[in-house]
Amino acid sequence: MSMLMPGLIISEARAEVKHRTIEPLYLITVDSQKAFDVVDHIIMLDELHEHTQNHSMWTIVKNLYSGLVSKVKWKGNIGNSFEIHQGVRQGAILSPFLYKVYVNNLLEDLKSHSLGFKIGTTYVGCPTCADDVAFISNCEQELQCMLSVTNHHANQSRVTINPSKTKAVILNKPKSINRSDLQWTLGKNYIYPSEDTTILV
Repeated sequence: MSMLMPGLIISEARAEVKHRTIEPLYLITVDSQKAFDVVDHIIMLDELHEHTQNHSMWTIVKNLYSGLVSKVKWKGNIGNSFEIHQGVRQGAILSPFLYKVYVNNLLEDLKSHSLGFKIGTTYVGCPTCADDVAFISNCEQELQCMLSVTNHHANQSRVTINPSKTKAVILNKPKSINRSDLQWTLGKNYIYPSEDTTILV
């Protein structure tokens, strides 16, 4: 979906808790380093095969990403060809969908364990658009669980999360919460509350 949908979800979550001054709301936006470039073709095709009933589409994608080769041109000289086993095409219409398939296990895992915020009975804990993912929760310990699950999936799918671009913001801060007391960990890196984030919001 377009960037408007996760933005709307975050706005609605914020509106849901705005009148509850005693309830905090936290948002962490996760930045995957060169996300589209590190998609492993074998893992992607396995995930696509598992999540789609459209075998014709799977065959088309398999053919698109099988036997890919490239060459480097430098100062008029062309090097030997080499095989390409990772990355989805930049700017291609299908690429955001394929990346979503690639990370879908993470999103389903978070949802199936009810990790993240709900509006009524509707789960809205991890709004996503292409390679931009946000985690919403009103519990700092729950957010830590979401980050730990994310780190596990990132290691499995060979995705590197950029800690310097991963931001945490407090969308609703009760007076009882001290910003300086808050911190989360992502692998070996610490995440502290920021003033703002530019992803999805």
